[in-house]
Amino acid sequence: MQIEWELVKEHSKMGSEILTRHGLNKTAEIVISHHERYDGNGYPYGLRGDDIPLAARIISIADSFDAMISKRFYKNKMDINDALNDLKC
Repeated sequence: MQIEWELVKEHSKMGSEILTRHGLNKTAEIVISHHERYDGNGYPYGLRGDDIPLAARIISIADSFDAMISKRFYKNKMDINDALNDLKC
C-alpha cells in the first residue's frame, strides 16, 4: 500500500512538469503545490502556511469539497451542508 501511495503522490509533480514543458510556469507552481497543507504535512515539499501559493490553497479546498460530495468506490458521498461544515473547521 505504501508503494502505491508514493506513486499517487507523484501526480502533482508530473502535472507540473507537463505544464512547465508548455511554458505554463505559473500554473505549474499551482499544480505542484495543490496537495500541500497549511500545517506543513502535505506533499511534495511539506510547505506550510503562506509559503503555499494562494491559488494552490484555493484549488486544494475545491478539490477537498469535490471529494467529500462525490461517491467513491471506497466511500459514500457526504451531504453538501455537512461538507461545508467540515471545511469551516
